[in-house]
Amino acid sequence: MRHYLQRIRRSDQKTKQKWLIGLTGASALIIIFAWVLYMQAFVFTRSDDTVKEDMRIAFWPVLKNGLSITGSSVRHAFDDILSEMPEVGRRTTTIENPE
Repeated sequence: MRHYLQRIRRSDQKTKQKWLIGLTGASALIIIFAWVLYMQAFVFTRSDDTVKEDMRIAFWPVLKNGLSITGSSVRHAFDDILSEMPEVGRRTTTIENPE
């Protein structure tokens, strides 16, 4: 393993960038996979003694709702920023060159 890492370190920048992108993508996929497993195993289960059946909330509808709420708040923030833009334009002064 050490010999292989030394070979990557001695390679050109393009090869190093390929390895960086590949390992970063693989790491992100592993983290997302672990997160999905965690969410399905612990968060979306309900273990209540009064309920006879195990109720499960599906992962994708919860993700969809979360993304829609996040998108709505981001869109609202951008609307606030864009509504203030004309005020910035009114504060500028135009100087014309006399001829």
